[in-house]
Amino acid sequence: MRLFSTMKLLIISFSLLFYSVSTTAKEFNLYLDADMTIHKDSGLSIQKGIGIALDEFNKKNPEITINLITLDHRGNTRRSLANFKKAKADPKLLAVFGGLHSPPLITNNKFINNSKIPTMVSWAAGGPITRSKVDENWIFRLSIDDAQAGGFIAKYAVANGKCSSPYLLLEKTKWGQSNEKNMKKGLKAQGVSVKGVQLFGWGVSSSSSLEIAEIILKSKADCIFFVGNTKDAKVLFNAFGEKALSLPIYSHWGITGGDNSLMAKVVYKNKLDVSIIQTKFTFLKKNLSKYQTKN
Repeated sequence: MRLFSTMKLLIISFSLLFYSVSTTAKEFNLYLDADMTIHKDSGLSIQKGIGIALDEFNKKNPEITINLITLDHRGNTRRSLANFKKAKADPKLLAVFGGLHSPPLITNNKFINNSKIPTMVSWAAGGPITRSKVDENWIFRLSIDDAQAGGFIAKYAVANGKCSSPYLLLEKTKWGQSNEKNMKKGLKAQGVSVKGVQLFGWGVSSSSSLEIAEIILKSKADCIFFVGNTKDAKVLFNAFGEKALSLPIYSHWGITGGDNSLMAKVVYKNKLDVSIIQTKFTFLKKNLSKYQTKN
């Protein structure tokens, strides 16, 4: 559902990219470099969104053919780099769309910009993705920016949730580190200090999750700021339930990258209070454009 709200922007992007590359070529290739294995729901969501935008573009430009080629990086930065190298070697390359994960885009930032590969960030939110020290930036954001998200979560939690002693539970990646910096900055601006910071690696175990829950309980924190993806959230949230850790959780949108109905069941089963940052869009609004409708 995420890309429906940016469909018009995507179509405009296709048009601008096409006219900036060539006015004589008749066929181009778009690449999607995403996690189609471990967090395949997010990859499929982006793939379908781009596909709908392409259908609309192709209807209006029948003389042009734009193909979508999906490459699976499985959350691995080296595999993502190999995918970008493959795209760079394609003479019909128009642009590359990124996926759910920030680390591949942050780690390979220099290669992408030096190679002048037009890259669209459709989900990943890591602040450093679009803030590299380069003469020319070739990476463009269509997603939440953690440079703003961390501060927003902090402000919301303090103002609306009355959170005065937050505990930061973040995945051990550059995405998590970026959020730690920005969340602390946002909290400091409000005169609030963190009770503690815990980093966890991808594929966190049930036993480690129980230990983390115990640490947070002993910290006397009154809320949790969470930055992680669906699979790890399920394990950690189940541990919270087992340890009767019922602190309000203010989460990044990473936990929406999988089966949301299953995630909702995990939250309900463990009696958790979870708030999730999300872009401001709803299908219930009146006067939606045709790009924002369910069809």
